[in-house]
Amino acid sequence: MLVASRKPVDEIGHSQDARERTEPMPSKSGPIIDVRALNKSFNQGDHRLAVLDSVDFRAAEGEFVSIIGPSGCGKSTLLNIVAGITNPDAGRVVIDGNDITRLPEVARDRFRAERIGIVFQTFNLLPAFSALENVLLGMSFSSGRIDRKRALDLLERVGLAQRL
Repeated sequence: MLVASRKPVDEIGHSQDARERTEPMPSKSGPIIDVRALNKSFNQGDHRLAVLDSVDFRAAEGEFVSIIGPSGCGKSTLLNIVAGITNPDAGRVVIDGNDITRLPEVARDRFRAERIGIVFQTFNLLPAFSALENVLLGMSFSSGRIDRKRALDLLERVGLAQRL
């Protein structure tokens, strides 16, 4: 699942206070996600496998969009590109007026940390760490701040306080 908002989101999808923003205020019109002419291919042996071929879609704020298809058709690739994790071969992804496909990697990482929430299909937790340590590690990557009290509150809010 990919969540995009006109406001920055915290670790569980709640809007952050505007004081914490590093980017200018976003626009209020147009689609929140605008994907145009997206192409992505991968090398497969001695040939290129086209996974996405001129994909276009728009999503308004608050709209739910389902991406369905058989295994290997490009759903995860599309979501990784929209989330700014993977670069397309061609095309553009504009999130709330920001063309993330044109941002340098550091700026794209910052944009993703401040504006996009991702819930992965697999848990992607570090098994040697406790639930609390996994949350603290995520905090250090997204904000650079480690706040044990906030981490405890977040685990409580999502019903995982018993798994510290």
